[in-house]
Amino acid sequence: MKNKILSFIIRFMVFIVISISFLSILFIISSNITANRTKSTYLLTKKNKKTDVLMLGSSHAAALSGLKKQKGKEKILAGDISILSVSGGDVRNLQIYMDLFFSSGNSTKKVLYFLDPFALNTTAFEEWHSLFNGYPLNFDFLSLLIEKKVGILNIKNYLFSNIHYSKIVSLLKNPSPPIKVNLSEREETKRIDTTIYKKDRRIRFLYPEGLRLDNKVIKLQTKKLTTTIEMVQQNNVEIIFILPPTLLGEQIAYKKTIKFLEKVKKSHSINYYDFSYIMQDEKFFTDFDHLNKNGVKYFAENYLRKIVEE
Repeated sequence: MKNKILSFIIRFMVFIVISISFLSILFIISSNITANRTKSTYLLTKKNKKTDVLMLGSSHAAALSGLKKQKGKEKILAGDISILSVSGGDVRNLQIYMDLFFSSGNSTKKVLYFLDPFALNTTAFEEWHSLFNGYPLNFDFLSLLIEKKVGILNIKNYLFSNIHYSKIVSLLKNPSPPIKVNLSEREETKRIDTTIYKKDRRIRFLYPEGLRLDNKVIKLQTKKLTTTIEMVQQNNVEIIFILPPTLLGEQIAYKKTIKFLEKVKKSHSINYYDFSYIMQDEKFFTDFDHLNKNGVKYFAENYLRKIVEE
């Protein structure tokens, strides 16, 4: 009996040692990937990075990564531009991003917050729990996530998005794979395919709890957003809100969003720009609320440049 127990303990200890060794190797490989990748997707894993402008928001902010300097091309916007974005643009998730950004010793002169009206009328996107999926494994970053209490599901999904057989094999074969750019690589002339994209379907997706104002949720979301404003200002950084171009028409929470921005403009001395209706030509969009490459360029040259450079 004692021999069986001893044998079990030995096998268990061997299993633990092998597991720890395996995970350590994976962390080392992932750390190399972090060092070799420069896309803003991994900005939160960096420390003490200085940037001139930080663009914060949903996929509408992510699409602007195409403005970053490309080989053989002039930059559309001056200065160092970094981007933090999360699908759905939930205000709580973006607040977490900003907290992690400053907690890692990073700094910026200006934050451009791309705010979508629907983000004030729903908390549904907060519950996706995939804020850090695909981020390279990094001990310091993992410790920071735990310290900031970003949620057990976010941490679990972060780990499991890396500890996956197909990804492990891929990392071992090629420790520094090229980065795949998604939204910033939209086709320049691609237009809305109305056989695929339907305006009413898109609106229902953005308002999952129903096509109505939810004043209780709006009060909750604007409170979180005010906290984000104060966090940014406490770090002596200017914050400017931008309502991005859209073909969806006046959204349900649009007037409430403008009312809130007018309120904090007075109480917190912030500024905002409403670009909701300045680009109504379908040639600039790939769907009803995402700019294609030509749209991004036109928007940056005619509207963003002045804000960034002033």
